[in-house]
Amino acid sequence: MMSFLSSVIGFIISIIRFIFSFIFRLEEKMKKNRLMIAEELDRVASLYKEIILATDSEGGIDDEKILELDRICERNQNRWYEIIESSVFYELPDDVKNNIEKALHVVHYAPGSIAHGLNEARFDIKNKKLNSGRVRNLKSSIDKLENIAVRLRLSS
Repeated sequence: MMSFLSSVIGFIISIIRFIFSFIFRLEEKMKKNRLMIAEELDRVASLYKEIILATDSEGGIDDEKILELDRICERNQNRWYEIIESSVFYELPDDVKNNIEKALHVVHYAPGSIAHGLNEARFDIKNKKLNSGRVRNLKSSIDKLENIAVRLRLSS
């Protein structure tokens, strides 16, 4: 009787260890994902800063920087398309997800979602022109993106 009881207790202890191990690994994965998204948010904020720096007082974007900015913008678009459609994004708390969607102007379409803010930035780059309203929008987005990134890092 005693050996049966000790076997049952041993089995229960091993199940509890497995559950705690699983929870710990899940938490570590979520922490890593939050840090990855924070890094990607920083990349978009950096891109927006580069666009503003490359823009003269009349809204013209420096010809020498057009190709580089377009390449960086395209890379960010592709990454965010993948992130928005991934489980990593949907595992975020709803308030964080909503704030990211607002900052990137995410638009949901039938086949998927896009970060419309990056589409607008790429459009501006290709047109070599950035009006004053877009500059204000980019500056506002920079602040939002950086704030979200900081909150994600603090919660990790």
